[in-house]
Amino acid sequence: MWQKAVQPYIESGDMVAIGVVQEQHPDRTRLYRQWRQLDWPIFVDSMNTIDHVTVVPIPIAIDEAGIIVHSRFNPPQLDTFIKTERESLDIPADYNRVPEPDIDSLRATAEGTKTAKAWLDLGRAYFDYGGNDALNHSVAALARAVELDASSGSAHFSLGAALRRRYETKYRLPTDAQTAVEHWGHALEINPNHYIWRRRLQQYGPRLDKPYNFYFWIEQARADIRARGEQPIRLAAEPMGSEIAPPAKAGVKTPRIKLKNPDPRGRINRDQKHLVAIEPLLTPARVQPGHRARVRVTFRLNESTHPLWNNEADNLMIWVGLPDGLTMVEGDLAYANPELPETRELRHVEFEVAVVESLSEQKLEFPGYALYYVCEEEGGVCYYLRNDFTVALTIDREAPTLR
Repeated sequence: MWQKAVQPYIESGDMVAIGVVQEQHPDRTRLYRQWRQLDWPIFVDSMNTIDHVTVVPIPIAIDEAGIIVHSRFNPPQLDTFIKTERESLDIPADYNRVPEPDIDSLRATAEGTKTAKAWLDLGRAYFDYGGNDALNHSVAALARAVELDASSGSAHFSLGAALRRRYETKYRLPTDAQTAVEHWGHALEINPNHYIWRRRLQQYGPRLDKPYNFYFWIEQARADIRARGEQPIRLAAEPMGSEIAPPAKAGVKTPRIKLKNPDPRGRINRDQKHLVAIEPLLTPARVQPGHRARVRVTFRLNESTHPLWNNEADNLMIWVGLPDGLTMVEGDLAYANPELPETRELRHVEFEVAVVESLSEQKLEFPGYALYYVCEEEGGVCYYLRNDFTVALTIDREAPTLR
């Protein structure tokens, strides 16, 4: 709606449009901008550093002098806004200009004042201006901010954003994705009315808690861009599973999935050479009785020895041993092999568990394992292996809900 409404004024030169989005992945915003052929800048605020913005969208009209004319702008007001002549103000050229932060100065302030706000500012500066090489510094600074003020929802949310971005780089720790979800959960618990923080968790969470499919548009965008003879912008992290799953309807009875243990006696050889690393992610990390959690299990080939998936055998599959009170209600516990005989892609399997209403508050861990075919190297020895993992969650009646 807004794009069509403002386009004539932008083309005539009477108006400049600027966007700000609270998106974890900047490249997805770039793809959307390419798809919609938006030639105006869009800034990505992954950490929601504009702290007073808790809901979106917020259209704002600003005149030539930088004065906010409408803080809740509507398309019908556009024509009047453009045609209204305003008094010219004598404003310095550098007024309202924000310079790039001086990270050295911010670090000195944080170390000197030892306040959560100073460490938060430093961590955000590393995140926004330091690139991937500074993510370790960003995480460390934001962790310090949380340590100094555990009641700061902004610090928790920002730390989650930094951890999630680091997880998608070469600097990742296997626990980064899960720790990010935990801090986003703390932020939402501190302010349960924060729309943006809730949406970040819903992105990875159960389908029943989703308002809509967040990235439904991506495949259509790519098709339309290619039809124009262009190459779509590549994404660093493809949205998948929970991120592209449509929401489930409340009240619709979901069949329970019965699990059969394919290796109950544990006879299949373990992956002792660590050819594959397994990284479980549970969203949310704390669940109320009667609610659901979504588990994404990521399979990452060893980045040092470079093994390959053997696709000429059976599919990768997982099994989980759910304790009493948890039931699997959705999921495909296998990853379908690609057509090529050997590949090196990142693999994911997702499922959801429901918590019964009567389950008491407690910390739970349930075991799981994966069975897969993998080769040491191209043309090398291939194996059928088992790899065990555990998923941990907390049953808490005070946990924030995502609905």
